[in-house]
Parts: sequence; C-alpha cells; structure tokens
Amino acid sequence: EVYTYNIELPYGTSTVPTTTASTNYASANYVVNEATSLPGTTNVIVTAEDGITEKTYSVSFAIEKPSNDATLSDLKTNDITVPEFAPEVYTYNVELLSGTSTVPKTTASTNYTNASYVVNEATSLPGTTNVVVTAEDDLTEKTYSINFTFKTGIYSENHAKNSDISIYPNPATSIINLKINTDLFFSIMIFDTKGTCLYHKTDINAYKGFVKKINIKNFNKGIYYFKIITTDNTIVKKLVIE
Repeated sequence: EVYTYNIELPYGTSTVPTTTASTNYASANYVVNEATSLPGTTNVIVTAEDGITEKTYSVSFAIEKPSNDATLSDLKTNDITVPEFAPEVYTYNVELLSGTSTVPKTTASTNYTNASYVVNEATSLPGTTNVVVTAEDDLTEKTYSINFTFKTGIYSENHAKNSDISIYPNPATSIINLKINTDLFFSIMIFDTKGTCLYHKTDINAYKGFVKKINIKNFNKGIYYFKIITTDNTIVKKLVIE
C-alpha cells in the first residue's frame, strides 16, 4: 500500500536504473514509464483485471552530492610511509643524509576512491614536495607538504661504539629489538642507503634491560643504518634486512 519510493544513486550516475515489477493478481498488468533523465521519476502504472482500476507506483531517483573528502590514507617517500603519518596532519619533516642529491619519490593514497592527487616534487634538496589532493566535488583541496632537510653528524660505526646498546637479530626480517643495558635518554633514526629517514622516534627514556621492538615488515630488503642519538654520543650501526 506504499506507492512512492525514493532512491539515492551514487554521484556520477548517468544511466536511469531499469525498473521491473510483479503484480499480486496474475491477470493484472503493468506499464513502466521510465524517467527520461537523472534526477527523475519512473512510474509503474498497474491496471487491474477489470480494466478500470489503476494504481501508480513512483520511484524517484536522486543523485548523491559529491564527496568533499580531500584527505589521504597514506603518504610515502621511497615506498615507506612518512613517520607519524595521520590523515589530518598536513606537514611533515623528513631528514636525509648529508650529501643526498636525489629527491625521494613521493606517492600517496586517498581516503575516498574518487578523490585525486598531484605530486609536485621538490626541485632540489633541501626542498619541499607538495601533494595536492582534490575531492570528488572538484572544489575541496588539501595540500600535504614534506620538507626534506639534511641531517649532519652521521658517523661510521667504527667511530662510535657503545657496548650498552645492541640490536638483534641482524640480519632481520620483520622485527628488530633494540636493547639498552643502562639508563639512557635517546632518539632513534633508521636511514636507507639513499639517505632517507624511514623511522624516527624521539625522547625515549630507557633503563637497564630496556628492550624496544621495531616493526620493519614494510621495509625492502637491503642495508640500512640504525642511528641512536644520546645526550653525549651518536652511534650508527649497520642493519641488514632480508
């Protein structure tokens, strides 16, 4: 006994949906008058067996408003998610080894499928790469910026030893453990051989026997440099990921 229906179609739909029906009484018949465009209304006129009684069912088709979601679900440099990425954070600082000459490749993924983005890479280093995201509505834009700077003070492992710090297993595949055998306040950075910082954790308070697990499942196989910065020392250890 309900004769009017409202259906909302996805934004961008241009084809009128096909409407079919079934009558309660076998000898009744119906005619479908389809909407000629969208938005629009399709009418189904049902005529009873007596040829006189008619009822009309109407299906009104509307189009959803385009999404204004212009956020990212991921932001990567050289295929590694930038440290501490969050969709509502629009500025990031990535430190590269001093002397790096190649601008890291930046890629992204949008939260909403029909949003789009353009990467405007830094033209030199140090420099800034901007990712401009445009929502489905073609009006809403958000810009994510990655500021590439140089980090100085990277030394060879032979120049900075500390028996109170160990990393295992090495080589590693998915998880590495950083063990501290003394009270220590420090920061961690992991670099690839191109000088890109792929992991950065600051202001860690450790105690004797402290172990920190670091997930490296998303790292590519190869050689990396694990940097530990303390209040009075900097230690760099070579890390192999298999």
